[in-house]
Amino acid sequence: AARDAPPPPPQPQLPSNSELSSSELIRSERSNSGFKCVYKVDSAATPYCVQIWRKGTTVTLGYYSTAEEGARVYAATPEGIADLAARNAPPTPRPAKRPAPLPAVPPSSSAAASKQSSAVQLITSATNKTGFKGVYKLGSGATPY
Repeated sequence: AARDAPPPPPQPQLPSNSELSSSELIRSERSNSGFKCVYKVDSAATPYCVQIWRKGTTVTLGYYSTAEEGARVYAATPEGIADLAARNAPPTPRPAKRPAPLPAVPPSSSAAASKQSSAVQLITSATNKTGFKGVYKLGSGATPY
């Protein structure tokens, strides 16, 4: 029965780091080199440093003469391979938006306000500091009313 099972679907093959063109390397607007995890550190013969964050520690992978060379080294790491796979993956569907909350109804003595407020039922809570279920005070700023 195990021989009758269909073979697993083929996994997409990522190009090796030497096959990546410079436009396919992982870019970063925040890095001073233009590539993720590649940083220009000085003007010596090898001014580009490749550093990754792995298991809570910064790991320096080496110093390189060009930013592109450093980016190819990063692309060969497990982190770089995961970044490249995530970049090439289809977009994930966005979750549905929550409905807008009901507007608050300020207390009023008019009949119209009384009729409108009867549509909203406030549930009191003895354990909540505000006195109402699901109502929380954020920060210590001024009251909005």
